[in-house]
Amino acid sequence: APAPAERAAQAGVAAVAKQPDACGATRVARSWLAQLDASIAKRRSAAILRMMAPEFSVRATVRSQDGSSTTLDLGRDEFAQSTVAAVQGLTDFKQRRLSIEGHPLESGACGALQISSVVIEQGKRNGSPYRLESTESFVLEKRAGKWLATKAETTQR
Repeated sequence: APAPAERAAQAGVAAVAKQPDACGATRVARSWLAQLDASIAKRRSAAILRMMAPEFSVRATVRSQDGSSTTLDLGRDEFAQSTVAAVQGLTDFKQRRLSIEGHPLESGACGALQISSVVIEQGKRNGSPYRLESTESFVLEKRAGKWLATKAETTQR
């Protein structure tokens, strides 16, 4: 049988695991990412821009066909344009999120969230099949009742 301290620690872990979604962060993450994914699939850069704060920036680490990686730092407009341009030449484009998580940036404060996801994209680029797996994270802030991304990082694996 576990010692009393061990039982208490296990009970604490179980209590944390059973806590409801803090600030509804995972629910917000799912909804916000679904909206982003739909805007990307429909190639709507204006809709993507509306989801980003004016100061939005993203650091993207992308893989080249030779397997090397490059890191790019993009602002809001560059991000929207490059995202739409990236899917423009694709056919049979599909995207699937393997995981979505969200949590408050600061414990007990629900005005800013960190969301993360693992996503698989696939389709055909110039007639050739391709498949990418990426990890994505966004910082969202609630402004005037709307969740806006202020920062993001994505890494192709």
